[in-house]
Amino acid sequence: MPSLIDLVWLVPVVPFLGASFVGLLLISFTRTMNRLSKPVAFILFGSILFSIIISFCFLSKELSSELVRESFFDMQVPLLNFKLHIGLLIDKSSSILLSIVSSIALLSMFIYQKIMFRKKGYVLYFVYLVLINSSILALPVNSYARNSVLNFIG
Repeated sequence: MPSLIDLVWLVPVVPFLGASFVGLLLISFTRTMNRLSKPVAFILFGSILFSIIISFCFLSKELSSELVRESFFDMQVPLLNFKLHIGLLIDKSSSILLSIVSSIALLSMFIYQKIMFRKKGYVLYFVYLVLINSSILALPVNSYARNSVLNFIG
């Protein structure tokens, strides 16, 4: 079973995947998706809520330990024959920042949900909002990755 540090990359990726899924459905079925504002809100709020849960679990684990944790994962692209070795250095300040940013993302979604509900462009607006939030959630993970290693081995 992977440790919690190995799952920290899920915090920005899950909202991105949720917004991409809804965005692809919106491109394919525009009329139907514009009428389905509640299921769209459920999917997008769920993806941000998942990020909050992971980031707060990570925060509680980081505050209870004194160690700075590193996570390395490898990506192998079989067609191009190179290996991508990425390392993330996560400390207490990055975990605090990650939980604060994810909480603010959810609060902003609640506020804009009340403002935009049943208006034209609701679904597209929330897809853009979650894409922006997922990119902002990637900043604390990457901003403290000073010791990350990015090697292309051919």
